[in-house]
Amino acid sequence: MAEKGAENRMQFRVYTFIGLIVIAFCFASIAAVSAGSGALTVAQQSAVPLSNSSGTKSYNLTVTLLGETYTVTAQTNSEVSDFGLTKDYLGVQFQATSPNGIEGYCDVKISGRLFGGDLSVLIDDILLTKDVDYTKTYDGTNYQFHITFPGGTHSVEVTSAAVSVSPSPSPSATAQPTASPTQSAQPTPTATPSTPSNQTAWVPNTKNAAVATLAATVAVGAVGAIFYLASTSIGQAVNVASKKTKDIVSGSLKKWIEKYSVSKRKISAEALKGKIWILRKPEWLAYGISISILALAFAYVQQTTWEQFFAILPAVFLTSLIVNFAKTFSFIIFGRSQGAWIEHRLWYLGLASVLVTTVAFRMPLLTPNQNVVCGETCPKSLKGKVAMGEILVTLAFGGLFYLISFMGFKLIGGTGLGMCICAAFFNAYPVSPMKGAELYAYKKGLWVAVFAIALFSYIGWLLLG
Repeated sequence: MAEKGAENRMQFRVYTFIGLIVIAFCFASIAAVSAGSGALTVAQQSAVPLSNSSGTKSYNLTVTLLGETYTVTAQTNSEVSDFGLTKDYLGVQFQATSPNGIEGYCDVKISGRLFGGDLSVLIDDILLTKDVDYTKTYDGTNYQFHITFPGGTHSVEVTSAAVSVSPSPSPSATAQPTASPTQSAQPTPTATPSTPSNQTAWVPNTKNAAVATLAATVAVGAVGAIFYLASTSIGQAVNVASKKTKDIVSGSLKKWIEKYSVSKRKISAEALKGKIWILRKPEWLAYGISISILALAFAYVQQTTWEQFFAILPAVFLTSLIVNFAKTFSFIIFGRSQGAWIEHRLWYLGLASVLVTTVAFRMPLLTPNQNVVCGETCPKSLKGKVAMGEILVTLAFGGLFYLISFMGFKLIGGTGLGMCICAAFFNAYPVSPMKGAELYAYKKGLWVAVFAIALFSYIGWLLLG
Protein backbone atom coordinates (compact mmCIF):
# COMPACT_ATOMS: atom_id res chain seq x y z
CA MET A 1 0.00 0.00 0.00
CA ALA A 2 2.88 2.33 0.87
CA GLU A 3 4.47 1.50 -2.49
CA LYS A 4 1.22 2.32 -4.26
CA GLY A 5 0.99 5.62 -2.38
CA ALA A 6 4.55 6.55 -3.37
CA GLU A 7 3.77 5.74 -6.99
CA ASN A 8 0.67 7.91 -6.87
CA ARG A 9 2.60 10.83 -5.38
CA MET A 10 5.25 10.47 -8.06
CA GLN A 11 2.60 10.46 -10.81
CA PHE A 12 0.98 13.53 -9.27
CA ARG A 13 4.32 15.37 -9.35
CA VAL A 14 4.83 14.30 -12.96
CA TYR A 15 1.37 15.57 -13.90
CA THR A 16 2.07 18.87 -12.14
CA PHE A 17 5.38 19.25 -13.98
CA ILE A 18 3.78 18.43 -17.32
CA GLY A 19 1.02 20.93 -16.57
CA LEU A 20 3.63 23.65 -16.14
CA ILE A 21 5.20 22.65 -19.45
CA VAL A 22 1.79 22.88 -21.12
CA ILE A 23 1.28 26.39 -19.76
CA ALA A 24 4.74 27.35 -21.02
CA PHE A 25 3.82 26.00 -24.46
CA CYS A 26 0.65 28.09 -24.39
CA PHE A 27 2.65 31.22 -23.66
CA ALA A 28 5.01 30.25 -26.49
CA SER A 29 2.05 29.95 -28.85
CA ILE A 30 0.78 33.33 -27.72
CA ALA A 31 4.22 34.83 -28.33
CA ALA A 32 4.30 33.24 -31.78
CA VAL A 33 0.94 34.77 -32.66
CA SER A 34 1.92 38.16 -31.27
CA ALA A 35 5.17 37.98 -33.22
CA GLY A 36 3.08 38.45 -36.35
CA SER A 37 3.37 42.21 -35.90
CA GLY A 38 7.12 41.86 -35.43
CA ALA A 39 7.34 39.85 -38.63
CA LEU A 40 5.59 42.61 -40.53
CA THR A 41 7.63 45.23 -42.33
CA VAL A 42 6.53 48.02 -44.65
CA ALA A 43 8.57 49.26 -47.57
CA GLN A 44 8.51 52.92 -48.62
CA GLN A 45 5.56 53.58 -50.91
CA SER A 46 6.11 55.13 -54.31
CA ALA A 47 3.95 57.51 -56.35
CA VAL A 48 4.17 57.00 -60.09
CA PRO A 49 1.87 58.96 -62.45
CA LEU A 50 0.40 56.79 -65.17
CA SER A 51 1.32 57.65 -68.73
CA ASN A 52 -2.14 58.78 -69.83
CA SER A 53 -3.98 62.03 -70.26
CA SER A 54 -6.42 61.51 -67.41
CA GLY A 55 -3.91 62.52 -64.75
CA THR A 56 -4.46 59.33 -62.78
CA LYS A 57 -1.66 58.42 -60.40
CA SER A 58 -0.72 55.09 -58.88
CA TYR A 59 0.54 54.70 -55.31
CA ASN A 60 2.03 51.41 -54.17
CA LEU A 61 2.49 50.16 -50.61
CA THR A 62 4.61 47.04 -50.19
CA VAL A 63 3.93 44.94 -47.09
CA THR A 64 5.91 41.87 -45.98
CA LEU A 65 4.03 39.62 -43.59
CA LEU A 66 5.53 36.35 -42.28
CA GLY A 67 7.96 36.23 -45.17
CA GLU A 68 5.34 36.87 -47.89
CA THR A 69 5.23 40.16 -49.79
CA TYR A 70 2.01 41.94 -50.75
CA THR A 71 1.45 45.14 -52.71
CA VAL A 72 -1.47 47.44 -51.92
CA THR A 73 -2.24 49.72 -54.87
CA ALA A 74 -4.20 52.98 -54.91
CA GLN A 75 -5.07 54.53 -58.29
CA THR A 76 -6.60 57.97 -57.96
CA ASN A 77 -7.14 61.36 -59.57
CA SER A 78 -6.09 63.00 -56.28
CA GLU A 79 -2.82 63.63 -54.50
CA VAL A 80 -2.09 60.97 -51.87
CA SER A 81 0.11 61.34 -48.80
CA ASP A 82 0.85 59.35 -45.64
CA PHE A 83 0.06 56.07 -47.38
CA GLY A 84 0.67 53.28 -44.85
CA LEU A 85 -0.78 50.74 -42.46
CA THR A 86 -3.21 51.66 -39.71
CA LYS A 87 -1.87 51.73 -36.16
CA ASP A 88 -3.40 48.35 -35.36
CA TYR A 89 -1.99 46.80 -38.57
CA LEU A 90 -5.50 45.77 -39.61
CA GLY A 91 -5.78 47.92 -42.72
CA VAL A 92 -4.37 50.78 -44.80
CA GLN A 93 -4.91 54.52 -44.58
CA PHE A 94 -3.88 57.66 -46.48
CA GLN A 95 -4.71 61.34 -47.07
CA ALA A 96 -6.32 62.14 -50.43
CA THR A 97 -6.49 65.71 -51.75
CA SER A 98 -8.45 66.83 -54.81
CA PRO A 99 -9.22 70.43 -55.90
CA ASN A 100 -12.42 71.85 -54.46
CA GLY A 101 -15.32 71.35 -56.82
CA ILE A 102 -13.75 68.26 -58.40
CA GLU A 103 -15.03 64.87 -57.30
CA GLY A 104 -12.21 62.66 -56.11
CA TYR A 105 -12.02 58.92 -56.50
CA CYS A 106 -9.64 56.17 -55.52
CA ASP A 107 -9.40 52.52 -56.62
CA VAL A 108 -7.74 50.50 -53.88
CA LYS A 109 -6.58 46.94 -54.57
CA ILE A 110 -5.69 44.67 -51.61
CA SER A 111 -4.78 40.99 -51.56
CA GLY A 112 -7.46 38.85 -49.92
CA ARG A 113 -4.75 37.09 -47.91
CA LEU A 114 -3.47 40.26 -46.26
CA PHE A 115 -6.40 41.49 -44.18
CA GLY A 116 -9.16 39.06 -45.15
CA GLY A 117 -12.39 39.96 -46.92
CA ASP A 118 -14.42 41.64 -44.18
CA LEU A 119 -13.12 45.16 -44.80
CA SER A 120 -14.83 48.42 -43.89
CA VAL A 121 -14.20 51.77 -45.59
CA LEU A 122 -14.10 55.07 -43.70
CA ILE A 123 -13.61 58.65 -44.87
CA ASP A 124 -12.82 61.23 -42.20
CA ASP A 125 -13.70 58.58 -39.57
CA ILE A 126 -17.19 58.19 -41.06
CA LEU A 127 -18.22 54.67 -41.99
CA LEU A 128 -19.25 54.38 -45.64
CA THR A 129 -22.10 52.24 -46.95
CA LYS A 130 -21.23 49.51 -49.42
CA ASP A 131 -22.79 49.87 -52.89
CA VAL A 132 -23.80 53.42 -51.96
CA ASP A 133 -20.58 55.26 -51.17
CA TYR A 134 -18.22 52.66 -52.62
CA THR A 135 -18.20 49.37 -54.51
CA LYS A 136 -16.28 46.22 -53.68
CA THR A 137 -15.37 43.37 -56.03
CA TYR A 138 -13.22 40.25 -55.74
CA ASP A 139 -11.34 38.56 -58.59
CA GLY A 140 -10.32 35.45 -56.66
CA THR A 141 -7.06 36.99 -55.45
CA ASN A 142 -7.54 40.69 -54.75
CA TYR A 143 -10.31 42.92 -53.41
CA GLN A 144 -10.95 46.07 -55.46
CA PHE A 145 -12.58 49.12 -53.85
CA HIS A 146 -13.88 52.08 -55.89
CA ILE A 147 -14.28 54.97 -53.44
CA THR A 148 -15.55 58.46 -54.27
CA PHE A 149 -15.40 61.63 -52.16
CA PRO A 150 -15.99 65.39 -52.50
CA GLY A 151 -13.24 67.85 -53.32
CA GLY A 152 -10.79 68.83 -50.62
CA THR A 153 -8.57 66.82 -48.29
CA HIS A 154 -9.92 63.65 -46.70
CA SER A 155 -8.51 60.77 -44.67
CA VAL A 156 -9.32 57.39 -46.19
CA GLU A 157 -9.12 54.10 -44.31
CA VAL A 158 -9.77 50.52 -45.45
CA THR A 159 -9.67 48.22 -42.42
CA SER A 160 -10.71 44.81 -41.15
CA ALA A 161 -11.15 46.09 -37.58
CA ALA A 162 -14.61 46.44 -36.09
CA VAL A 163 -15.35 50.17 -36.04
CA SER A 164 -17.68 51.96 -33.62
CA VAL A 165 -19.15 55.18 -35.00
CA SER A 166 -21.83 57.66 -34.10
CA PRO A 167 -24.66 58.35 -36.54
CA SER A 168 -23.09 60.69 -39.07
CA PRO A 169 -23.79 61.95 -42.58
CA SER A 170 -22.23 59.82 -45.29
CA PRO A 171 -19.38 61.52 -47.19
CA SER A 172 -20.62 60.30 -50.57
CA ALA A 173 -19.74 61.99 -53.80
CA THR A 174 -22.99 63.90 -53.79
CA ALA A 175 -22.68 65.06 -50.19
CA GLN A 176 -21.23 68.43 -49.26
CA PRO A 177 -19.20 69.02 -46.07
CA THR A 178 -22.39 70.34 -44.45
CA ALA A 179 -24.75 67.71 -45.71
CA SER A 180 -28.43 68.09 -44.97
CA PRO A 181 -30.30 65.35 -43.09
CA THR A 182 -31.76 64.07 -46.35
CA GLN A 183 -28.27 63.43 -47.67
CA SER A 184 -27.01 61.48 -44.67
CA ALA A 185 -26.57 57.74 -44.51
CA GLN A 186 -28.69 55.62 -42.21
CA PRO A 187 -27.39 55.66 -38.61
CA THR A 188 -25.06 52.75 -37.99
CA PRO A 189 -24.24 52.27 -34.27
CA THR A 190 -21.61 49.63 -34.86
CA ALA A 191 -19.67 48.68 -37.95
CA THR A 192 -19.05 44.96 -37.97
CA PRO A 193 -17.70 42.54 -40.54
CA SER A 194 -20.33 41.35 -42.96
CA THR A 195 -21.82 37.91 -42.53
CA PRO A 196 -19.09 35.41 -43.40
CA SER A 197 -20.04 33.25 -46.32
CA ASN A 198 -17.50 32.02 -48.81
CA GLN A 199 -14.95 34.78 -48.28
CA THR A 200 -13.56 34.68 -44.75
CA ALA A 201 -12.89 31.99 -42.14
CA TRP A 202 -13.23 32.82 -38.47
CA VAL A 203 -10.11 32.89 -36.29
CA PRO A 204 -10.23 34.37 -32.76
CA ASN A 205 -8.71 37.69 -31.80
CA THR A 206 -5.09 37.28 -30.67
CA LYS A 207 -5.57 38.78 -27.21
CA ASN A 208 -8.76 36.84 -26.63
CA ALA A 209 -7.03 33.63 -27.69
CA ALA A 210 -4.17 34.28 -25.28
CA VAL A 211 -6.37 34.92 -22.24
CA ALA A 212 -8.88 32.18 -23.06
CA THR A 213 -6.14 29.58 -23.64
CA LEU A 214 -4.48 30.42 -20.34
CA ALA A 215 -7.82 30.36 -18.46
CA ALA A 216 -8.82 27.00 -19.95
CA THR A 217 -5.38 25.54 -19.22
CA VAL A 218 -5.53 26.60 -15.57
CA ALA A 219 -9.06 25.20 -15.27
CA VAL A 220 -8.06 21.86 -16.77
CA GLY A 221 -4.97 21.64 -14.57
CA ALA A 222 -6.82 22.50 -11.36
CA VAL A 223 -9.76 20.18 -11.91
CA GLY A 224 -7.43 17.54 -13.34
CA ALA A 225 -5.54 17.54 -10.04
CA ILE A 226 -8.79 17.19 -8.10
CA PHE A 227 -9.96 14.49 -10.47
CA TYR A 228 -6.67 12.65 -10.05
CA LEU A 229 -7.01 12.69 -6.27
CA ALA A 230 -10.58 11.49 -6.55
CA SER A 231 -9.76 8.58 -8.87
CA THR A 232 -6.35 7.42 -7.64
CA SER A 233 -7.63 3.86 -7.48
CA ILE A 234 -10.58 2.99 -9.74
CA GLY A 235 -11.58 0.14 -7.45
CA GLN A 236 -11.84 2.51 -4.46
CA ALA A 237 -12.77 5.67 -6.33
CA VAL A 238 -15.90 6.54 -4.40
CA ASN A 239 -14.32 6.15 -0.95
CA VAL A 240 -11.06 7.87 -1.93
CA ALA A 241 -12.92 10.78 -3.55
CA SER A 242 -15.08 11.31 -0.48
CA LYS A 243 -12.09 11.26 1.86
CA LYS A 244 -9.44 13.20 -0.07
CA THR A 245 -11.58 15.92 -1.61
CA LYS A 246 -13.85 16.88 1.28
CA ASP A 247 -11.83 20.04 1.94
CA ILE A 248 -11.12 20.81 -1.70
CA VAL A 249 -14.32 20.55 -3.70
CA SER A 250 -17.97 21.21 -3.10
CA GLY A 251 -20.51 18.45 -2.51
CA SER A 252 -21.97 18.73 -6.03
CA LEU A 253 -18.59 18.33 -7.76
CA LYS A 254 -17.70 15.47 -5.42
CA LYS A 255 -20.92 13.66 -6.31
CA TRP A 256 -20.22 14.15 -10.02
CA ILE A 257 -16.70 12.69 -9.65
CA GLU A 258 -18.12 9.71 -7.77
CA LYS A 259 -20.83 9.20 -10.37
CA TYR A 260 -18.27 9.44 -13.19
CA SER A 261 -16.01 6.86 -11.56
CA VAL A 262 -18.91 4.47 -10.92
CA SER A 263 -20.16 4.87 -14.49
CA LYS A 264 -16.73 3.93 -15.81
CA ARG A 265 -16.75 0.73 -13.79
CA LYS A 266 -20.26 -0.15 -14.91
CA ILE A 267 -19.50 0.12 -18.62
CA SER A 268 -18.55 -3.29 -19.94
CA ALA A 269 -17.65 -4.35 -23.46
CA GLU A 270 -18.75 -7.92 -22.75
CA ALA A 271 -22.20 -6.87 -21.46
CA LEU A 272 -23.14 -5.23 -24.75
CA LYS A 273 -21.24 -7.45 -27.16
CA GLY A 274 -22.76 -7.35 -30.63
CA LYS A 275 -24.68 -4.12 -29.95
CA ILE A 276 -22.11 -1.63 -31.11
CA TRP A 277 -24.74 0.68 -32.63
CA ILE A 278 -26.68 1.15 -29.40
CA LEU A 279 -27.07 4.62 -27.92
CA ARG A 280 -28.17 4.91 -24.32
CA LYS A 281 -30.27 7.75 -23.00
CA PRO A 282 -27.31 9.66 -21.45
CA GLU A 283 -25.55 9.51 -24.83
CA TRP A 284 -28.52 11.00 -26.69
CA LEU A 285 -28.58 13.76 -24.10
CA ALA A 286 -24.85 14.38 -24.46
CA TYR A 287 -25.04 14.56 -28.25
CA GLY A 288 -28.04 16.89 -28.20
CA ILE A 289 -26.54 19.32 -25.70
CA SER A 290 -23.01 19.34 -27.15
CA ILE A 291 -24.22 19.88 -30.74
CA SER A 292 -26.55 22.69 -29.72
CA ILE A 293 -24.18 24.46 -27.30
CA LEU A 294 -21.22 24.48 -29.69
CA ALA A 295 -23.40 25.63 -32.60
CA LEU A 296 -24.74 28.54 -30.54
CA ALA A 297 -21.27 29.39 -29.20
CA PHE A 298 -19.50 29.43 -32.57
CA ALA A 299 -22.33 31.39 -34.20
CA TYR A 300 -22.22 33.89 -31.33
CA VAL A 301 -18.48 34.57 -31.50
CA GLN A 302 -18.49 35.10 -35.25
CA GLN A 303 -21.21 37.76 -35.25
CA THR A 304 -22.14 40.84 -33.24
CA THR A 305 -25.74 41.37 -34.34
CA TRP A 306 -28.70 39.05 -33.89
CA GLU A 307 -29.53 39.30 -37.58
CA GLN A 308 -26.10 37.97 -38.53
CA PHE A 309 -26.27 35.39 -35.74
CA PHE A 310 -29.49 33.86 -37.05
CA ALA A 311 -28.27 34.14 -40.64
CA ILE A 312 -25.26 31.88 -40.08
CA LEU A 313 -26.73 29.62 -37.36
CA PRO A 314 -28.04 26.90 -39.75
CA ALA A 315 -24.63 26.45 -41.40
CA VAL A 316 -22.84 26.47 -38.03
CA PHE A 317 -25.36 23.97 -36.62
CA LEU A 318 -24.70 21.66 -39.59
CA THR A 319 -20.97 21.94 -38.93
CA SER A 320 -21.46 21.15 -35.24
CA LEU A 321 -23.57 18.12 -36.21
CA ILE A 322 -20.75 16.82 -38.40
CA VAL A 323 -18.06 17.41 -35.78
CA ASN A 324 -19.95 16.33 -32.68
CA PHE A 325 -22.02 13.47 -34.04
CA ALA A 326 -20.82 12.16 -37.40
CA LYS A 327 -17.15 12.23 -36.42
CA THR A 328 -17.64 11.16 -32.81
CA PHE A 329 -20.16 8.38 -33.39
CA SER A 330 -18.21 6.89 -36.31
CA PHE A 331 -15.09 6.78 -34.13
CA ILE A 332 -17.05 5.21 -31.25
CA ILE A 333 -18.47 2.51 -33.52
CA PHE A 334 -15.00 1.69 -34.81
CA GLY A 335 -13.62 1.55 -31.26
CA ARG A 336 -16.42 -0.74 -30.13
CA SER A 337 -15.80 -3.04 -33.08
CA GLN A 338 -12.21 -3.38 -31.86
CA GLY A 339 -13.30 -4.40 -28.35
CA ALA A 340 -13.16 -1.02 -26.58
CA TRP A 341 -16.62 -0.13 -25.32
CA ILE A 342 -16.85 3.65 -25.62
CA GLU A 343 -19.78 5.80 -24.59
CA HIS A 344 -20.46 9.50 -25.06
CA ARG A 345 -21.02 11.54 -21.91
CA LEU A 346 -21.61 15.16 -20.89
CA TRP A 347 -18.60 16.81 -19.27
CA TYR A 348 -19.80 19.54 -16.93
CA LEU A 349 -16.46 21.33 -16.56
CA GLY A 350 -16.15 21.46 -20.34
CA LEU A 351 -19.70 22.73 -20.69
CA ALA A 352 -19.08 25.49 -18.16
CA SER A 353 -15.80 26.38 -19.87
CA VAL A 354 -17.47 26.72 -23.28
CA LEU A 355 -20.09 29.07 -21.85
CA VAL A 356 -17.61 31.22 -19.91
CA THR A 357 -14.96 31.54 -22.65
CA THR A 358 -17.63 32.26 -25.26
CA VAL A 359 -19.16 35.15 -23.32
CA ALA A 360 -15.96 36.51 -21.74
CA PHE A 361 -13.40 36.02 -24.54
CA ARG A 362 -15.46 35.23 -27.66
CA MET A 363 -13.48 32.01 -28.07
CA PRO A 364 -15.25 28.73 -27.14
CA LEU A 365 -12.72 26.45 -25.45
CA LEU A 366 -12.87 22.91 -24.15
CA THR A 367 -15.85 20.76 -25.06
CA PRO A 368 -19.15 19.91 -23.32
CA ASN A 369 -18.67 16.19 -23.92
CA GLN A 370 -16.15 13.38 -23.45
CA ASN A 371 -15.88 9.80 -24.68
CA VAL A 372 -15.64 7.36 -21.78
CA VAL A 373 -13.83 4.05 -22.28
CA CYS A 374 -14.70 0.94 -20.23
CA GLY A 375 -13.18 0.78 -16.76
CA GLU A 376 -11.03 -1.93 -15.20
CA THR A 377 -11.86 -4.52 -17.85
CA CYS A 378 -10.16 -2.43 -20.54
CA PRO A 379 -6.35 -2.81 -20.76
CA LYS A 380 -4.15 0.28 -20.46
CA SER A 381 -2.77 -0.35 -23.95
CA LEU A 382 -6.23 -0.34 -25.54
CA LYS A 383 -7.20 2.84 -23.68
CA GLY A 384 -4.00 4.49 -24.87
CA LYS A 385 -4.59 3.49 -28.49
CA VAL A 386 -8.19 4.71 -28.33
CA ALA A 387 -7.03 8.03 -26.86
CA MET A 388 -4.39 8.49 -29.56
CA GLY A 389 -6.90 7.57 -32.26
CA GLU A 390 -9.47 10.04 -30.98
CA ILE A 391 -7.01 12.96 -30.98
CA LEU A 392 -5.60 12.11 -34.41
CA VAL A 393 -9.03 11.56 -35.96
CA THR A 394 -10.12 14.97 -34.63
CA LEU A 395 -7.03 16.57 -36.20
CA ALA A 396 -7.71 14.74 -39.46
CA PHE A 397 -11.25 16.13 -39.54
CA GLY A 398 -9.74 19.55 -38.91
CA GLY A 399 -7.60 19.03 -42.01
CA LEU A 400 -10.71 18.15 -44.04
CA PHE A 401 -12.44 21.31 -42.85
CA TYR A 402 -9.34 23.32 -43.79
CA LEU A 403 -9.62 21.92 -47.33
CA ILE A 404 -13.31 22.82 -47.36
CA SER A 405 -12.37 26.36 -46.32
CA PHE A 406 -9.62 26.49 -48.97
CA MET A 407 -12.17 25.43 -51.60
CA GLY A 408 -14.20 28.55 -50.80
CA PHE A 409 -16.75 27.38 -48.22
CA LYS A 410 -15.24 29.57 -45.52
CA LEU A 411 -18.05 29.58 -42.98
CA ILE A 412 -18.41 25.80 -42.67
CA GLY A 413 -14.71 25.12 -43.21
CA GLY A 414 -13.49 27.76 -40.77
CA THR A 415 -16.00 26.83 -38.08
CA GLY A 416 -15.28 23.10 -38.35
CA LEU A 417 -11.54 23.75 -38.32
CA GLY A 418 -11.84 25.80 -35.13
CA MET A 419 -13.99 23.17 -33.40
CA CYS A 420 -11.62 20.33 -34.28
CA ILE A 421 -8.33 22.09 -33.56
CA CYS A 422 -9.46 23.37 -30.14
CA ALA A 423 -10.90 19.97 -29.17
CA ALA A 424 -7.77 18.06 -30.24
CA PHE A 425 -5.33 20.44 -28.54
CA PHE A 426 -6.99 20.49 -25.15
CA ASN A 427 -7.88 16.80 -25.31
CA ALA A 428 -4.16 16.06 -25.64
CA TYR A 429 -3.44 17.52 -22.18
CA PRO A 430 -1.98 14.77 -19.94
CA VAL A 431 -4.48 15.24 -17.10
CA SER A 432 -7.72 13.37 -16.47
CA PRO A 433 -10.30 13.31 -17.89
CA MET A 434 -8.52 14.47 -21.06
CA LYS A 435 -7.44 11.71 -23.44
CA GLY A 436 -3.82 12.80 -23.17
CA ALA A 437 -3.73 11.29 -19.66
CA GLU A 438 -4.54 7.80 -20.98
CA LEU A 439 -2.08 8.18 -23.83
CA TYR A 440 0.64 9.37 -21.45
CA ALA A 441 0.01 6.40 -19.17
CA TYR A 442 0.28 4.07 -22.17
CA LYS A 443 3.40 5.40 -23.90
CA LYS A 444 5.02 8.70 -22.99
CA GLY A 445 6.88 8.96 -26.29
CA LEU A 446 3.65 8.65 -28.26
CA TRP A 447 2.05 11.29 -26.08
CA VAL A 448 4.92 13.71 -26.77
CA ALA A 449 4.54 13.18 -30.53
CA VAL A 450 0.75 13.53 -30.54
CA PHE A 451 0.79 16.55 -28.25
CA ALA A 452 3.40 18.25 -30.44
CA ILE A 453 1.20 17.72 -33.51
CA ALA A 454 -1.84 19.10 -31.67
CA LEU A 455 0.13 22.08 -30.30
CA PHE A 456 1.58 23.15 -33.63
CA SER A 457 -1.79 22.67 -35.31
CA TYR A 458 -3.30 24.98 -32.70
CA ILE A 459 -0.58 27.60 -33.19
CA GLY A 460 -0.94 27.34 -36.98
CA TRP A 461 -4.68 27.85 -36.70
CA LEU A 462 -4.21 30.99 -34.58
CA LEU A 463 -1.70 32.33 -37.10
CA LEU A 464 -4.35 32.12 -39.82
CA GLY A 465 -5.81 35.23 -38.22
